Amino acid sequence: MAWNVWEPDLVVLEQFASRRGRGDDRPERRLCVTVLVDAVEQFREGMRSPGRRDEQAFQELVMWFTSRDTRSPFSFENVCELLDLNPDYVRRRLAVPALPPQRARQAKAKRAKPA
Repeated sequence: MAWNVWEPDLVVLEQFASRRGRGDDRPERRLCVTVLVDAVEQFREGMRSPGRRDEQAFQELVMWFTSRDTRSPFSFENVCELLDLNPDYVRRRLAVPALPPQRARQAKAKRAKPA
């Protein structure tokens, strides 16, 4: 049976911890799990909604998943590292699309504008 990006994985936090071979309950680990779960849920919701209300937010989420930057403590790469996950594997499982270079620059420029 093939994995379907539209179907949620039925793994709760406790199962995730036990599957990773740890009962690690450090606050930063729990926070990273929450960040990743929220991002995955938002991504899946955005993929299901072709007429997304907030296309810019979705593109920023795609940029977060595709970025290789590790300067931010909550970058996708660092979150995966703390959770002992392979970021490329997670990207493949989610089927995260790559942003065309022009769209990536546009989204980055919009984020950089002062409020």
